[in-house]
Amino acid sequence: MTDDRFENLLRARLPHLPADEPLRDDADLTQLGLDSMQAMELLFDLEEEAGITVPDSAMNAETFATPASLRAVVDQQAEEAA
Repeated sequence: MTDDRFENLLRARLPHLPADEPLRDDADLTQLGLDSMQAMELLFDLEEEAGITVPDSAMNAETFATPASLRAVVDQQAEEAA
């Protein structure tokens, strides 16, 4: 999955991130408005887009803490699926 596609999917679930503001890798996703329901919807989007399945063990606050932590899990699953 491209960086742009990842960011677009993530931005769609971040209501407190202005469209003109950059999305930093270390941004706190909960402060940007990602709640548990949106996190699950985002997860489904990412799994479908990347053709992966994120394991239950990765369904935790650490995974969804920042764009970087989420991207690391997605990338890891994509590598394992390849």
